[in-house]
Amino acid sequence: MNIACLGWGSLIWDPRSLGISRTENREDVWAEDGPELPVEYARESGRGRLTLVLLPLVAAVPTLWTKFTSQSLAVAQENLAAREEIGPHHREEWIAHWVRGEGCVSPTQAIVESWARDRDIDAVVWTDLLPKTDGQNGIAPSLQQALSFLKSRTGEEWKAAEEYIRKTPRQIRTTFRSVFEKELGWVPTGRK
Repeated sequence: MNIACLGWGSLIWDPRSLGISRTENREDVWAEDGPELPVEYARESGRGRLTLVLLPLVAAVPTLWTKFTSQSLAVAQENLAAREEIGPHHREEWIAHWVRGEGCVSPTQAIVESWARDRDIDAVVWTDLLPKTDGQNGIAPSLQQALSFLKSRTGEEWKAAEEYIRKTPRQIRTTFRSVFEKELGWVPTGRK
């Protein structure tokens, strides 16, 4: 079974123990022609970062993808959950997947299925965390809330927040990112 992993944030530059092929430049294994999905900086996350999550009703951007070295869907899901530090009680809901021939139950799965149709891919796995604002899962911040959150970071949290946004691949051009770059001067340093 050929299994792909989708990415749009820190998986690209910091795969850690993710079970994917490796090169000297960790980012080289990620292809830039992934499915176009609606992602935005909408999750107040650990270390003071504002991270990218799938968010319906925002503009879709081309994601990145790579293949898992494992041919087991269960292993790929466990591997991604471990990398994302998602405990067993949330793995089923926060690690999403599509498998050829199983049909689609979500709009994201339908997009992934259409993208995977002409590729030698049997299954696709991705992180499907909820947006989070003020500690509340499922609540996406407004642009002003997101900008205020970032501006309120100091010290190591400021550095972590800035690093995440700067290192996000340049093709992930979200509405919020354009404002962050203008307001905070955070020019992208991630792959083109």
